[in-house]
Amino acid sequence: MVYRGKTWIGKGKVLRVNHRTNRVWVEGVNLREYPTAASVEDPDPGQPVEYEVREKSVHYSQCNLIDPVDGRRTRLRFRYLPDGRRVRIAVRSGAIIPRVPYEPRTDREDPKWSKLLTTPRDIVMERTNITPSWAKQSRRTLEEAAAGNTRA
Repeated sequence: MVYRGKTWIGKGKVLRVNHRTNRVWVEGVNLREYPTAASVEDPDPGQPVEYEVREKSVHYSQCNLIDPVDGRRTRLRFRYLPDGRRVRIAVRSGAIIPRVPYEPRTDREDPKWSKLLTTPRDIVMERTNITPSWAKQSRRTLEEAAAGNTRA
């Protein structure tokens, strides 16, 4: 449930969370119209601009969890069960609020630039193991060591 002060805005499923900015995207709440990319790239004066409706973020402090018993908003307490598990407890009714299992997103592809910036290992080793021209050769080569020369 999302509230702005005492005013109820809506309720829905949390789609996304940004922990850095403390913002959440809730399904069906704080909807805004954004112009589609196709209508922005091809501005034809005769054609109207097309819009798509998307959710905008809301600060996490405006959101509450819903009590599973009576369906009203509630706060949380964390308690430990006798078997040692840490669970979320609704303050309003004392019921356990189960966590939604974490499912990592699999629809993302590697960015196109990540493959372009990745240097193959053989090239890295070849370039980083070159001694600079200004450095003196202080080590003996393997051939000199195998021949038995003791010159430094």
